Amino acid sequence: MGRGTRGAAGDDAYLPMGGDGEPSRGGAWATPLTAPGCFWTNHVTSIMVMRTAHPESARVVRGTVPRLDPTAGSPARVNDTLDRPVPAPAAPRRHGVRNTAIAILVAILVAVVALSGLLFLLPAGVAEPVVSANSTLDYADAVDRFAAVEAQEAADPTLDPACESRLIDHGAATDRVIVLFHGYTNCPAQFHVLADELASEGYTVYVPRMPHHGELDREHSTLGELTADQLIAYTNDAVDLAQGLGDTVIVLGLSGGGTAAAYAGQYRDDVDLAIPISAFLGLAAVPDWLSPAVINAATLLPPISIGESASSASGSGIYAPYASFDNNTRAATSYMRVAQTVLADAAKTPHRAGRTVIVLNENDDTVNLPMIETLEARWEALAPETSSSYRFPAPLGLPHDLIGPDRIDQHIDTVYPVLLDLLNAS
Repeated sequence: MGRGTRGAAGDDAYLPMGGDGEPSRGGAWATPLTAPGCFWTNHVTSIMVMRTAHPESARVVRGTVPRLDPTAGSPARVNDTLDRPVPAPAAPRRHGVRNTAIAILVAILVAVVALSGLLFLLPAGVAEPVVSANSTLDYADAVDRFAAVEAQEAADPTLDPACESRLIDHGAATDRVIVLFHGYTNCPAQFHVLADELASEGYTVYVPRMPHHGELDREHSTLGELTADQLIAYTNDAVDLAQGLGDTVIVLGLSGGGTAAAYAGQYRDDVDLAIPISAFLGLAAVPDWLSPAVINAATLLPPISIGESASSASGSGIYAPYASFDNNTRAATSYMRVAQTVLADAAKTPHRAGRTVIVLNENDDTVNLPMIETLEARWEALAPETSSSYRFPAPLGLPHDLIGPDRIDQHIDTVYPVLLDLLNAS
């Protein structure tokens, strides 16, 4: 007899098989009931279908189907039909780690969205801006007050002597006093040429130094300590002192100084003329609608310095020898916070200064021009008779710093005559 498989109940009968493992056409075929290495422990009755030489006449044969001993270590399994192995149970799905990760991501997204909304909702202006001090200083008081400022600055070893506050007076009160507010990261030396020219025309000229500006260490300054309240106090103190120096008080400022001039123009009714030049109301790279969120974010975060090194900046020719290389996020947004205060009040209240002239440089890529235009429109809408503006055309190619004479890209021969005309027209 050829190869076969063991029959029922462990007897010695074999079912004939073909050479290929299939049952021969002359004999019966059945699913194998044994496998090498298997141990049989019990039998159950089952049904096996046998195929004869005549496939159409299949017959049913009763037999016993052995079950595998689970302790025998056999890898084989037999299912109820005996013609395919039972699939192994699927490994349990590990949802815990994935669900935890998803929950964490959702929580982070919710926190980011909530924080973003909070940055927009928090007030971006100064809570209680000082409106008007209406100083009653006389000339002697004003000179004494400046002497105190001068002595304090001279005693500060961190200050560059070239950057101390400056007063050019004529020994007595004059008809016209002008306060010149220097720019952010700069100092009073920025105005040294224009101040002399104005003094030669009879103006008493006061150039006060902003807090945390004009330091000897140009790379590592204390600009990060500057606040919006300090800027407002600085502006009011300068206007108060100027009141004792003459009859007509004018304020003119560039960049960050333009922000101070805009504040004085909006809130001080003892200012006769306010001229903000390229006012730092916002950054050119930041859309005006995003400014409040940027201001609040910078307030929540620690101050970040993003300036240049002395080695790279000194050779560029666009830094004055007294300007700071430090550019601090907290300081920059302090100017922007003051600007938000001015813009909000200008939308509902006419400026309090006698006259305002906004000067805009169309080639400026540092400050936010649309925000300056917004202030221009609001001043002109509520006080059209006393508000005007002047634009330096873009083809002139003027830098953001229109005033400082110590830059290689300066055009003061073009700018100064225009400014003198605006002043004398008052």
